[in-house]
Amino acid sequence: MASIREFSRKYWYGSYIGIDNYDIAKENYEKTLPIQGKRLKHGIDVRPLTVRRRVWETWHKDGDAYGMAFVQSYCQTTRDQTTKKVIREEYVHNVHPLLMFQPDGSIEFNPAWMTYYPTWDVLGALLPKGITYVRYGSKSYFKLDMPDGMEPMHMFSPGTKMTFIPYEHEGKRYFRVDCPISETKILIDRDKAKKVRAELKAFLDYCEYMIDLAPAPTKHDWQAETNAEGWLETIDWLVRNEGEEIGSKWFPAIEAFVVTYARYVYDYKTQTSAAIPVDAGGLRDRLKGHKLYGYTRPYRVEYVPIGKPFFKNGRTME
Repeated sequence: MASIREFSRKYWYGSYIGIDNYDIAKENYEKTLPIQGKRLKHGIDVRPLTVRRRVWETWHKDGDAYGMAFVQSYCQTTRDQTTKKVIREEYVHNVHPLLMFQPDGSIEFNPAWMTYYPTWDVLGALLPKGITYVRYGSKSYFKLDMPDGMEPMHMFSPGTKMTFIPYEHEGKRYFRVDCPISETKILIDRDKAKKVRAELKAFLDYCEYMIDLAPAPTKHDWQAETNAEGWLETIDWLVRNEGEEIGSKWFPAIEAFVVTYARYVYDYKTQTSAAIPVDAGGLRDRLKGHKLYGYTRPYRVEYVPIGKPFFKNGRTME
């Protein structure tokens, strides 16, 4: 697990902001004075998390819940076309709660701007003991302490709230997830891949004789290339039905490949471009490895036990 990066710092810009329970969250909100000035005059209560100038990270109250939220607070203006003066219309106040503590001790996590490094840092600093925010590459998890010493890691779905429910064991508090999300692995199916390679050999032999009959593009058309690529990635063009010697979609696939892999040479004197269509040898060189699997999708799906994360290559994290 050395490759997992843990975001468990408890200090944010020199201030301790770790929220261990509901009372601490409420106390932090009440002892932080709101930003004075025009915002407050317009009824906008902004209480910065730490540094006063960072007004987009605030302590937040929502009913009886207290916690942290990201805030977008600004004044909408228009310009008078006659006098050219700037007219202030109203203040906009958008709130995106990140971590809210409920009176019953549960914690509600609402993914907001989870693609930014500062969000990971502040989330790690806010979480109570027993919950740690961790990342491996593009994958994010919450690591929970368990009475048996295990540390299952639960993923979250962007845009979906997650609730951590507290419970006690031998006088120590732990957390569990209300609706854990199961992960799936998408792996290459060896039997399907073997069939794809066998079908590909017959398809490439067919291309040797038929690719010259496919109409070559006369000009560079981005939309045509996009449509051809999308067709190849969604249609099972390589599959032959039982009893077929030549696949029914083989020639349409050749036409799509000719459009997708055509090269263009620009003539500066005439200011025109000439298309150089792909030949059978060029197509044979391109339909290999991950590119071939991207078109033919010889995959299988495996469900992973909840709390058991895995690396991108499918290997389970030990």
